[in-house]
Amino acid sequence: ARAASAKPLADLSTPALTVAAGEKLWVRFPAGLPRMGPGDVVVAETAAPLAADKKLDFLAVPPGSKVWLSALSSKEDGPAYVLRLHAYKVQPQGGRAYPFSAVVSAAAGSGDFARVTAAGSLVTVPAETDKSLLGPSWSLQLRLLSSLALHEPEGFYRSGPGLWVKEVSEK
Repeated sequence: ARAASAKPLADLSTPALTVAAGEKLWVRFPAGLPRMGPGDVVVAETAAPLAADKKLDFLAVPPGSKVWLSALSSKEDGPAYVLRLHAYKVQPQGGRAYPFSAVVSAAAGSGDFARVTAAGSLVTVPAETDKSLLGPSWSLQLRLLSSLALHEPEGFYRSGPGLWVKEVSEK
């Protein structure tokens, strides 16, 4: 009983790290983004780290973490394919899985055509013979709709002296 009672107390002492709503996270699909129908699920991996805040003191979600996305809707309109995705779970590499809510806000890559509408729908024009909507060279940017609270042991969070490269642009 004494050993069992220590576990909940140890979990209570883990620091909470919160990523604010509106922060953005890039994900990629190593095998490409497959054609999907409503309710289909795909697992992506983070292509870049996500810091907890603008000070960049703590790395909350490291590269290579898993992100689960569900297709809310899909439609073929001539050669164009319109897909609306919702990210609903993230598992930081080496950590626990957490529910969260995020939508697609941008796409970056080369080769095929892909754009994201203001409403968050991904529009692609894949070749008819292609089984995927986007190749593995593409990444999607996700915008968090609500804050993400992480509770991991202190050793999980990467912090300390180092060099962060951040792009700053005007408007």
